[in-house]
Amino acid sequence: MALTEIIKAAEIIEEAKSNSIDKDHILIWSDLYDLLTTEEFNAFYYALEHVSYPTETVIVNQGDPLSRLFFINKGRVKLFFREGESETLVSTLGYGSVFGATSFFDDSVWTLNAASMGTVDVSVLSVEHVESWSDEYPALESKLRDYCMRSDGISDFFMTSGAERRKDERHDLGGVVYVSLLDEDGNITDTKLRGECSDVSIGGMSFLSRITQRKQARTLLGRPVMISLKEAGEDGKDMSFVGSVVAVRNLHSIELGRSVHVCFDADLDPKIMLDLVNER
Repeated sequence: MALTEIIKAAEIIEEAKSNSIDKDHILIWSDLYDLLTTEEFNAFYYALEHVSYPTETVIVNQGDPLSRLFFINKGRVKLFFREGESETLVSTLGYGSVFGATSFFDDSVWTLNAASMGTVDVSVLSVEHVESWSDEYPALESKLRDYCMRSDGISDFFMTSGAERRKDERHDLGGVVYVSLLDEDGNITDTKLRGECSDVSIGGMSFLSRITQRKQARTLLGRPVMISLKEAGEDGKDMSFVGSVVAVRNLHSIELGRSVHVCFDADLDPKIMLDLVNER
């Protein structure tokens, strides 16, 4: 009788576990779960904490001890670093992306900041759970590490770019620029900025804007924008370029505000760029 009750209790527990599994989550991370045995799946899945972050919420700060690994189930996260009061975008990640892997498995501090772009749902794994697997599931950590490191392009960013996103030759550019923030569908929103052009290349543009608060600067970082300006002369045509804000740098001057750097979605035709520079 006791054995029968034990078996029934075990069946009830397994059924409850099965019903608690998030099917959408499993679908997103199917490539990872295909690598795991049933026992490893259970250990990993039930170790995860599922968390939601509202828009423009800092998830981790540069310099924090890294004891968590993040799996994005919904929404977008931007990774950026600060140099003094300046902020530079490293990457934007969507669902199905992992972040924090390099530092998580190497036991180092966060070298970047991570913040939500809109509402974000993530699954979070703590280092304590990973450490607890060593005896019962000795292969699980290495499987997870291999999977996450293949998905981590952050170290490649620093190796190939030196944190400099605009390698093309820059040309001084004057005049007024008008910037409209775009929503996720590429539609123009009511949020607009006015700035003074600084320079342009075939890959991007920078301008000065009187942004005084760091919160405003962080809100801009990673956002898609449309830049509009006029060609020189009375009959100058309106010109527009679409891109994303990749850096907002403090100029340590209330009068100047901050320098905003935009990476274009598509390179400019070199002739158009030179005409623009020569006419302004």
